[in-house]
Amino acid sequence: MAAPEAVVARLEAVAARLERVAAKMGGGAVAEDEDATPQYVLDWDSLMNNELKAVKDAFTAMEYAAPNEMLDLAFGNVRDYMALTPKCSKPTPEELQQFLAPCIAQMGASDELVRTRDRKLFKLYDTHHKALLEVINSLVWVSQTPPNGLPMATAKGAIDSAQFHLTRILMKQKTDQNKAWVTAVKALLEKQAEIVKEWFKTGLEWKAGGTSVLETEASAPAAAPATEAAPATEEAAPCTEETAAKKPVAKKKAAGGPAGASLIAQLQTGGAITSGLKKVKNSQKTKNRKNRAGKVTVAAKKAKSKKKLPDPSKQKRGFTWMIQYYQEGLIQFEEDEFTIKEGLFITQCLNTQFMIKGKVKSVVLDSLQRCQIQCSDVVSTIEMVNCKNVTIYCAGQTPSVALDKSESPRVVCLPACWHHENGRPTITYSNVTAANLSIPGETEEDDFIELPLYEQFVATVDENNRLQCKPMKHEG
Repeated sequence: MAAPEAVVARLEAVAARLERVAAKMGGGAVAEDEDATPQYVLDWDSLMNNELKAVKDAFTAMEYAAPNEMLDLAFGNVRDYMALTPKCSKPTPEELQQFLAPCIAQMGASDELVRTRDRKLFKLYDTHHKALLEVINSLVWVSQTPPNGLPMATAKGAIDSAQFHLTRILMKQKTDQNKAWVTAVKALLEKQAEIVKEWFKTGLEWKAGGTSVLETEASAPAAAPATEAAPATEEAAPCTEETAAKKPVAKKKAAGGPAGASLIAQLQTGGAITSGLKKVKNSQKTKNRKNRAGKVTVAAKKAKSKKKLPDPSKQKRGFTWMIQYYQEGLIQFEEDEFTIKEGLFITQCLNTQFMIKGKVKSVVLDSLQRCQIQCSDVVSTIEMVNCKNVTIYCAGQTPSVALDKSESPRVVCLPACWHHENGRPTITYSNVTAANLSIPGETEEDDFIELPLYEQFVATVDENNRLQCKPMKHEG
């Protein structure tokens, strides 16, 4: 017979698990008391007080504490946003952008760090800046809901994206301080992925009929106080000054003020972290040398050498709609915009999300890069050719999907498509690399199952001179 202490410990563990399940389903005391602090907010507070603090402490140990303000603002803004879910209705895209303006500003500020022209900072912390950008950009999961994005995929993808830069740090700047910083960043991203998987597989869940996020005070108390920073001046508020004016209710301000250009200016001033570096004299510069072999020139950036695309257009040619030259944003086509006798031909678009709500005859995707397409019902097929990093979300009846000459394509079959009464879609592909198929799990709460499409095959000829092919499998 088990000891009484072991039985009590087991009962406490089971009770805690049941309480967490009830909280996720919106039942129990958590649902009845809107002012109670949700468990996922407490988990996020724990992340900020432990894993995030470890990253900031590691920055401080390197005598480079300026980015800590960006981390506090970004993670604190996400925390305030999560804390409003028990009281507020789902925000509109405009409300979301206004409330998360501080976090969005830090994404821009971290990108500016990556592109800094300060050679001293570039030499010491270029790879750190790139990993920091992945950390802050990973917070975009808080705004995602299927089919416009999978929070779990974003959180996990951030780990892989940051790992590349963290490995370079350990290879080229292998010090005890850098080792501690790399370990802290990995722990932070892994903890974030755990929280997202535990609570937000399909995104944040809001209260039906609740108030606006811009008119409601956070329901949970503030997390641990952020680090102190110098008071901001009018010149030191470039990124968030305008967006903060659009947000009428910000009763709980994050400490430290806006980052943006003020942070960049502080970093470029150097200070203790760059005081030990040697100063290059004018006589030592290549352009001032008399015996140099040739003239030093700087190649133009690739973005400037690209041709400017024409204005976006949507034209009907017979029974086909030509949709082309969209470069960013979300483009929605309503149910009555097309008929089942008409097909769509989408081409030459970049960084754009297309949502097709009506039923169409077919969809052809040609020469797209980093686009997402959601289709409701398709009569015949969805075709993709010459595309790169394009995701197709099948939300309704889809008889077949054809992929050809594409790099990193992804097909996501949502439950309404995968369990359609007319059957599952047929996937046909050729000459593609890194293709993946995502299908629903056994239950609604299970994660999507990722199935990589085979790229290599083994061909043999039998005794009757008939060709036999089977996929290459790497098993050990």
